[in-house]
Amino acid sequence: MQAHEDRDEVPCALGVALGDGAWLWRIEAHRRSPGFAVVILDGETDRRWPLAATAEPYTWQRFAGFLCHWRPLARRLKDGLGFSWITTDEFKFLTVSGAAPPVASVLRFCLASGDGSLTRWLAGQSDASINVLFKALPNPLSGARQLILEELAEWVEELQLPPDLLELCRRYGLDDPGTGLVGLRERLAGDMASVTEVRRARVDRLHAQIAALAAEFRVAAAHAGGTDPDALATRLIHFLTSYVAQHDALPARMHDVPGLGHVDFDELRRRRQLQSRDRDA
Repeated sequence: MQAHEDRDEVPCALGVALGDGAWLWRIEAHRRSPGFAVVILDGETDRRWPLAATAEPYTWQRFAGFLCHWRPLARRLKDGLGFSWITTDEFKFLTVSGAAPPVASVLRFCLASGDGSLTRWLAGQSDASINVLFKALPNPLSGARQLILEELAEWVEELQLPPDLLELCRRYGLDDPGTGLVGLRERLAGDMASVTEVRRARVDRLHAQIAALAAEFRVAAAHAGGTDPDALATRLIHFLTSYVAQHDALPARMHDVPGLGHVDFDELRRRRQLQSRDRDA
């Protein structure tokens, strides 16, 4: 179903502009009452498809969050929207209207990169923080500087800290955010080292139980005729190690394990206890 959005205010749009000022394609934010919608436009046919909508008021941060997920959102459309006219090479030619240079760079990066720690971190910045970031670190979304920010964003998520740069600097007592990125990275690295040590200790403490559950899972997979039970057991070990490191306990009840599907850990533990009793009898 084609959307009719012509009367909506468009505070921001980005896409590939042609030399005559027309657009090859673009993604627009449309202010509504309440909230705003995200619409994708094929400039050659002038067809528009609604991608998403929210009752929350428009901000570039919320728009950036939608842009991180535009491809999965577009794949849900039933109108036959094709992607042949949106190629990876075109992202370098993205034009942004309605946003100042720092924000425009973030929106362009979110659209091109998709969902990830760095794009989520960037979308969590205040206007003041994004300006400070681009002033302190020119061209932060390319080369080695991008790698530094990716590491920082991953640490912030792992430590479950608020993403805003200025708030992080205040949290760690860094008075000058413009020169405090190095200090912030050092403090985050120190906290990550402490967390890593704690998580390693958790895994070491429950290592025997992890191995026992994986061994029982391997036996069950072999009896069920599963292909490569050793590989399946290794996947379970990876899941259990990550879970224990995060929660300091073994999982209970049913969990969806990547590559294995739903695993009932209560049942797995019960089978292991029964086998132990049989061996001890």
